[in-house]
Amino acid sequence: MADEPSDDPSNRRQQLVTERTLELVDKQIGRGEPPTPEEWQGLRALAGGDVEAERLVEELQSVVRRFDEQLRARFGSADPSVDLARLRQGLAHLVREIVRRKAAAAAAPPSDAN
Repeated sequence: MADEPSDDPSNRRQQLVTERTLELVDKQIGRGEPPTPEEWQGLRALAGGDVEAERLVEELQSVVRRFDEQLRARFGSADPSVDLARLRQGLAHLVREIVRRKAAAAAAPPSDAN
């Protein structure tokens, strides 16, 4: 099963980074709560010098930030016809899928393109 913990420290680290990122997606996009700088710094520390995990954190933070900024820019005025909580939940689901796919791609062995 794909969600089972890996014995490989690098893969396990990437899994932990992904899990913590998904928590931040739920917090920042799903509930509209701003993250603390320490949360993303904690993810970078969790990457522990693993270049792929650090790159993944940077990419994921960028995705989460962009979605949150777009959501706030478009719906920050709280138009009464917009169910903002429902919209946030739908976007959180979408971003979770993006995060999972990026994490899976980062964990996949490189393919021989030759």
